[in-house]
Amino acid sequence: MAAATNSVAPETKYGKCRVCHNILSSNYRTLYSNTVEQQKQVLTAVIGPYSRGDGHPQKICLHCLNRVRRLGKIQDTIAKNFQTLRHDEEDLFLQLRIAHGGVLNTEKKTPVRHGKRKFAFTPTPKKGVKKLFKSGVTPPTTPRRITVKQPVPVPEPRSQRSTATQTTSEKDFQVKILVKYDKFVKTKIIEDEGVQNLLKAICNGRSDGTIGNHMYKSKYREIIRRNFLNDLSLQCEQLCSTKVPSHLRSTTPDDLLGLNWDVILSEWETRAPLLLDVLQSVTANDYTHKDYTFRPENHPVVAFSGATLLFQRNNNLSLVNYAVGMVLDHGGATDETISIMNKLGCSVSKSSIYKKKKELTKKHTEMKEDMFQKQVTQVQNVFLKKAYIQIVLQRN
Repeated sequence: MAAATNSVAPETKYGKCRVCHNILSSNYRTLYSNTVEQQKQVLTAVIGPYSRGDGHPQKICLHCLNRVRRLGKIQDTIAKNFQTLRHDEEDLFLQLRIAHGGVLNTEKKTPVRHGKRKFAFTPTPKKGVKKLFKSGVTPPTTPRRITVKQPVPVPEPRSQRSTATQTTSEKDFQVKILVKYDKFVKTKIIEDEGVQNLLKAICNGRSDGTIGNHMYKSKYREIIRRNFLNDLSLQCEQLCSTKVPSHLRSTTPDDLLGLNWDVILSEWETRAPLLLDVLQSVTANDYTHKDYTFRPENHPVVAFSGATLLFQRNNNLSLVNYAVGMVLDHGGATDETISIMNKLGCSVSKSSIYKKKKELTKKHTEMKEDMFQKQVTQVQNVFLKKAYIQIVLQRN
């Protein structure tokens, strides 16, 4: 008897489910838990409004909760598909109307009457109305059929929905483009935020700089960067081509003695402007695309760095590298030092420097001989002139 009085019946321990009215086990949820609150809209449509202390069970079993969740997902899927089908219907209808050649006119026209309509026979109003039932007699009533309508679930505001049930298809599309061809129309809904900002800037008439910034910040940034690098490589390839003479390819003694950085930069500005822009933007921290004046003190730095890079691409463009090698040799650099600078791409090899020194020595010798010969010729001319003058004076 003691065991019977201390045991608690399952119904009194956990209660019943609000939906199926079955006795609950340990697996249940209260109607006000976070899990159930997310499905409150669907649950209200099933059992009606509920509140604390309404005299009904305040719990729900997991089996019913899973079915309520499934019902909510089905309703969301129906709403999504309905919206998608509605867009497709509008697009197809518009395409068919344009293909047909008709113009959709939604204006309501009121028929115009020309003059007043004449009545052949005018009805005469009756003086009295005949009653169907005498006074004191209740008319027979037909029993009406009462239909209980279930409340239709109203969609919650987007801010109150659970983040777990939201997907990318539920986003509000902000940009939709329409392209008209000769016989059909194509529409496209833009979902990417970067492309949306780009199209908005174009539609709002923004400046080219603003449109370019939006394009570079969109998903096309990597494509723009790849195209820029391809153009830069193509310009450098054309600069190294032997079809057009280049100042860096000519390494005669006269070119070495008359090395001019401005001539090199002028050639790059014409044939490889992207290379020059990149080098200028790296060496100058005040570089802007609108107004930029390249400082003359940076000319040697930019020309030397660009020539070093081009020498790695084509070792025939070696004017600056020969000049650096001659400076190193004149300053007393060892063969090991010149070899290291050659590997770094700043100088030519020691053997090339030796050959170029022989050419410079020969050129210098020729210049000295020419200068000495000019001086001898000038002295001879002076003596001959004086002798001629004396002869003329003696004759007179």
